[in-house]
Amino acid sequence: MPSVFSTGFVRWVNQRFAQFNAHHRALERLDKLHFRFETDELEAVIMDSRNIRTFCDFNVFLFTEAELPVITPAFYNHFTQLMNKYDNSGFGWAYVENGVIIWDDAAGLKPADPESFCVLDHELADNFLGRDEVAVSHEYKENAERLIEQERNRGLRFYNQRRDRRAARDNASAVKVDSKSTLEAFAQRRKALEDAAAAKKQAADAVAKPGAVITPGAGASSGPGTGAAAGKSVDDLATPPDDDASME
Repeated sequence: MPSVFSTGFVRWVNQRFAQFNAHHRALERLDKLHFRFETDELEAVIMDSRNIRTFCDFNVFLFTEAELPVITPAFYNHFTQLMNKYDNSGFGWAYVENGVIIWDDAAGLKPADPESFCVLDHELADNFLGRDEVAVSHEYKENAERLIEQERNRGLRFYNQRRDRRAARDNASAVKVDSKSTLEAFAQRRKALEDAAAAKKQAADAVAKPGAVITPGAGASSGPGTGAAAGKSVDDLATPPDDDASME
């Protein structure tokens, strides 16, 4: 693409820039980055659009701030005096001279600002957006934000449902110690253990006391082959039989 400094350069202007050029005699917009500045006292020169933005910001400062500026943009005074004299656009520029702000109220000019000179942020460069950014309308942005919020709420709802189902399964598998069925089963187990302990104790007492009679179910076996010993005392069981009697 031909450089802005060559004869083959082709101006790129949109409708807004074209309207700007139609109303300005000294300053012409060439593209987003460049202006052409020319007057009867100055041969044509190229100016960076960001310089024009700086001049506009400084002009707004002079009109809106109570204090005088501590520094002035380079060549601002020369540029603004030529613009006031030759541009004939209806916009004017204030400047500082000897500690005084110079402005011609009688000329009936409007103060120049970034909006009127087409130097807003998006009008200064083609790549104003970052590499991973895109320009969308407010409506598109609001719809996208609404969809993101709906998806976030949907995910949260599913998470809560999964959590509730997991909690229900955990509660179902957990043993409730204070439930009626648990307490009844516990009482039955305790009764069985108490009965077994009592029977064991009775059998132990019967072995320890001479003359005690062992009854079936009280520690002695009641199966086959135990009938001969039933009803006998411990002493009878412990006395060996008489040899003569056994021979007869």
